[in-house]
Amino acid sequence: MNLLVQGTLPPLDALRERWRASSLSSVWRHADDWYHPSVDALLVALTRGSPTEPACEGLGLARADAGCGIGEAIDDLTCLFTTISRSVPVSDVRALTLGWVDGQAIAAPAIGCIDAGSGLHTLEYFIVRLLEAYQSSTRPADCSTLLFVDVGLENLSLWERVARSAGMGRTLTEVFGAGRPTAALGGGFYVILADHEDTTEAAGQALARRIEGSASDLGISAVLRHPPRVWRQELPPTHSAAAALLAAHRRR
Repeated sequence: MNLLVQGTLPPLDALRERWRASSLSSVWRHADDWYHPSVDALLVALTRGSPTEPACEGLGLARADAGCGIGEAIDDLTCLFTTISRSVPVSDVRALTLGWVDGQAIAAPAIGCIDAGSGLHTLEYFIVRLLEAYQSSTRPADCSTLLFVDVGLENLSLWERVARSAGMGRTLTEVFGAGRPTAALGGGFYVILADHEDTTEAAGQALARRIEGSASDLGISAVLRHPPRVWRQELPPTHSAAAALLAAHRRR
């Protein structure tokens, strides 16, 4: 079925501009790198009523190749379907995710400070930021503490793990802010260098509820453990001891 002929969607150029405007105003960071030919491939499939999964997979591959995180890629796809008042098909999100993962696998390896899957810090960068706490205070444990969050489940598919990572990255950034040292430890496990008021029992319970609420909103409740485990741990007396502790907690 050609949806353009039936008039249920705007012409391709207009639809592309609507999608781009929506994405740039809400989720996309740099206007110059939004367009890629895979954008038009998806729009053509959509307007012709053809299967969109292959085009979504191509888009995911292109986004990964451009250095885009999976959360940003999914949010961008959501903007397209929002502009035409439709829900994003789960099959399209899955295809986009698989394409993005393939793109990550063939990309040149690089050492960075951001975990691409979640948008949070890598453990290596978190340990560097942790050094600041030890250098700025003779008793860093009096100012900050480690807050651990575990939402891990076993036997998840690749795209379910990626969706969990993207959702948790968004949630933890919303709660603690982009500047707060927050790292992905793998397998649904996260650590935050938190102020003491953020690690009280009441604050931990509130965080667990926020995580479950966000998971429900994002449609990923099935890939998170319930309830999330949230607990605090005092900073060790030295930075080297803290680094060893965190390395021991990393999940492969």
